[in-house]
Amino acid sequence: MTGANSLKPPPTNAQLLQIVLPQYHWTGQTHITLNGANMTVTNNGSTNTYPFPSNGVVYMSTSSCPITYTPYGVNYTDPTATGCGTVTVDGSYSGSPTIANDNDIVIDGDVTHTGNGLLGLIAQN
Repeated sequence: MTGANSLKPPPTNAQLLQIVLPQYHWTGQTHITLNGANMTVTNNGSTNTYPFPSNGVVYMSTSSCPITYTPYGVNYTDPTATGCGTVTVDGSYSGSPTIANDNDIVIDGDVTHTGNGLLGLIAQN
């Protein structure tokens, strides 16, 4: 658009980590299936269903990741990568969650919305 101001994104998404509610912060590889206004989260061998957080923010962190990040030839199924903060996402949502992390976000199935929800996906890498 002619004459529109440019928006420069921040260098990291660390500000989201500062506002995430503790029960919506996971470490290591995580899978999220969106279910309307809820999400089913699998992390560290445990699967639980949660309503979307009141402030909308979900965050995954890396605990230890022996893989050097590169956008070329990434192997998300590498068994040594369980500490990497990669999140996979699929499902259907009706709310407005923001899913962020300090590594990658991978869409691994259909992601659809019902209603007026807006999904935010903010990956550091």
